[in-house]
Amino acid sequence: MSPFKDNMKRLREAKGLSQEALARLVNVSYRTISRWESGGSSPDVPLLVGLAGALGCTVADLTGEAPHESYGEAG
Repeated sequence: MSPFKDNMKRLREAKGLSQEALARLVNVSYRTISRWESGGSSPDVPLLVGLAGALGCTVADLTGEAPHESYGEAG
């Protein structure tokens, strides 16, 4: 299963948002939200950033990717 679709649905439901309400927040149709949650398609990067903002999470939270470690100064 895709971490994205599962994470998106979990985060949406945790915010108490319907697919339609989330769709309005990111300016897409509720059918688009449904396709993303079913794994039929995935959002483009600009929409992914807006989706994360609407859900109050990071893109890494949505995609299930571990954030990259920042590299400190060599010393």
